[in-house]
Amino acid sequence: MRLIKLRLRNVATYDKAEIDFGGLEYPVFVSGRCGTGKTTLFVDAVTAALYGTAYGVDRLDGTPAYKVLMSVDKPRAEIELVFEVEGRKYRIVREIRKVGFSEARLYEYDGKSGLWRPLRVRDVNREIEKLVGMPAEGLLNSAIVRQGDVVNFIRLKPSERRDVLQEILNIRFEHIRDRVREKKEVISKELERVRGEITVIEGELRRRDSLIKELEKWRGEIPKLKDKVYELTKLRDELRGKVDELISRIGALESKVKELESKARILEEKRYELEELESKVREVKRRIDKYGEDKIREAYEKYRSLLRIRELEARIAELRDKLRGLEQAVKSLKEYRELKERLKELEDVDERLK
Repeated sequence: MRLIKLRLRNVATYDKAEIDFGGLEYPVFVSGRCGTGKTTLFVDAVTAALYGTAYGVDRLDGTPAYKVLMSVDKPRAEIELVFEVEGRKYRIVREIRKVGFSEARLYEYDGKSGLWRPLRVRDVNREIEKLVGMPAEGLLNSAIVRQGDVVNFIRLKPSERRDVLQEILNIRFEHIRDRVREKKEVISKELERVRGEITVIEGELRRRDSLIKELEKWRGEIPKLKDKVYELTKLRDELRGKVDELISRIGALESKVKELESKARILEEKRYELEELESKVREVKRRIDKYGEDKIREAYEKYRSLLRIRELEARIAELRDKLRGLEQAVKSLKEYRELKERLKELEDVDERLK
C-alpha cells in the first residue's frame, strides 16, 4: 500500500489539513516537538480513515478512541485518504459523528473516465482488510509504534518478544496466504480461459491448414477448369448458332405446316368426294355385272355416263396423288415436332451453361 493524499476536517486541533504524499519521496520523515500533533496527523488519522479506529485504548466512559480525535466543539469530523494498492487507486471517506453512527464510503479510480467510481460493498472495513492485506490490529502491531512502546518491547523477555513477533508474522502470513489463494484462483481462471482460447486457436490453425491444402488443390485445378470453361463457352456459342439455325428452320417449317394443314383440309374434302364417286362407280359396275349383254344397249346409251365415270376415275387418281402428298406432309409435320423438342433440349443446355 502507498499513501497518496490525506485530508482532515475538524480532527483534533486541525480545522482543515491536507498532506500530498504523492509529491514526496519515500521514506517520509516527520520531526517536531512532542505534543504538536504528529502522531494524530500521520498515525491516528490514517488508521481511523482505513479501519475506523485509532491507535490507543478507548476511554473509560466507553467512547471509541477514533471519536476522541474529533474537535471538542464540532459535531462531526471527516477524514479522507487516497492510497494505492498494486497499481490501483482507492479513496476512502469517513465521516465521524459525535452522536450516532459514523459513515464510510469507498471509491476506486477509473483511469479511462478519470472519475471516482463508488464501490458498493456492505462492509467497508472488511474490504479494506482485503485490499491492505491485514486487519487493523495487524497494521497497528506491525507497522506503528507509539512513544514509549519501543522501550516496553525492549524490556520484554526474549521468549515474550518472540511470541509478539510470531503473532505479528502469523497475522501477516494468514492474510498473505489468503491473498495468494485469491490470486491463484484468479490466475487459474485466467489460465483456463487462455487454454480455452489456445484450443480454439489451434482448431482454427488446423482448419486453416486444411483450407490451405484445399486451396492449393483447387489452384492446381484452375488451368483445367479454365480449359473446361473455354470448351464449354465454345460449345455454348456453337449451340447458340445451331439454336438460331433451328429457330429459322422452325419458322420456315411452321409456315410449311400451316400450308400443309390447309392442303390437308382440302384433301380431306376431296377424299370425301372421292369416296362418293367410288361408291357410284361400284354401283354402276354392279348393275352392269347384273344385267350383262341384255343391257348392253342400255349401257351404250349410258356411254356418256361411263365417260363421266372415267373422268371421275381420273379425278380419283388425282386425289390419290394428293393424298400421298398429304401423307408426306403429315410426315414432315412429325419431323417438325421432333425438331421442336430437340430445340427445347438445346435451349435447356444453353441455359445451364450461362
